[in-house]
This record gives sequence, C-alpha cells and structure tokens, in this order.
Amino acid sequence: MVHHGFQIVHEFLTLPLTVVALFYNRRIHPSYGMTWRKKFGLEWRIYRNSTQVVTATSFKAHLAMAAKLLEVPPEQEGAVVECGSFLGGDPR
Repeated sequence: MVHHGFQIVHEFLTLPLTVVALFYNRRIHPSYGMTWRKKFGLEWRIYRNSTQVVTATSFKAHLAMAAKLLEVPPEQEGAVVECGSFLGGDPR
C-alpha cells in the first residue's frame, strides 16, 4: 500500500507533466482561449476538487475528459453525457 503522504507529493510533482502530456499537440478549439496558464489553472482546480470529493476516477482521468471536450467547438450542437455514479461523488 502506498503511503498517503507519498501519493500527495507524487501527484503534486507530476501535475505539470500531466498537463503537458494531455494538452501538447491537442486541437483545442481556439475560441476557448486556452493559454498554457489557463490549462495549468484548469488542472489545479480539477486536482483540488478531487481532494474534496471522493470519486472512482483520478483527477488525471477528469483532466483527460476536459482536454477532449475542449476539442469540440462551442457552436457544436448536442450534449455531453457522463454516465456514472460512485456514491454520487461523496463529499469528504
């Protein structure tokens, strides 16, 4: 079992690498205005939320979903549906 403190340090140190891996060479729609600063800010908010709400997926999976969604033009009609409930996203 991984020590919880080590896991937190590891996640914090790999945050920048994760955002580069997920956003480098992505075709993010330009109308979102996603600068590198905004990408890192988005990653930080997703990570912070993952420490407050217990979910079955990691913050990296949530960030990957966000990166993919940013490829969709805002004028695209339709809906995005994420189906799943793990204890309803149980807040700690």
